[in-house]
Amino acid sequence: MDNNNEPKEVQPEELQKSYLLENFEAIIEQIGEGYGAPLQEELIRRMEKTVAEFHEDVSDLVVQLKEQSEKRQNTLKQMLNSDDQEIVDEVVDIPEEREMSDYERRLENMDSPKKDNQDKTGDQKKEKRGFFKRKKK
Repeated sequence: MDNNNEPKEVQPEELQKSYLLENFEAIIEQIGEGYGAPLQEELIRRMEKTVAEFHEDVSDLVVQLKEQSEKRQNTLKQMLNSDDQEIVDEVVDIPEEREMSDYERRLENMDSPKKDNQDKTGDQKKEKRGFFKRKKK
């Protein structure tokens, strides 16, 4: 019995290359014969280089993804098998004092003088009275 649920095999490189060349030749015919051979050779060379670089980048990303996945699985196993507090201390390193960003420092500096000035001026200034609360002469 033939099983039709099996995935189809990927086309060989030669079939893919011939398909691309046919489409490329159709485009070259529209451009004109003056640019034909040199342009075609240069574009084919660049396309092959681009595909090779892409393949290399994707391969590197897949390797990194596998490594990270294995690392996460190992960490999860350790968390399940050992004392929770020990693993939390090892996995999570929380610095005691968090360094403030420049923006946070500026905001804090802007707020602190206002508060200090309000406290000082509040003691020195007399309470202002509204127009209708003034004493009559």
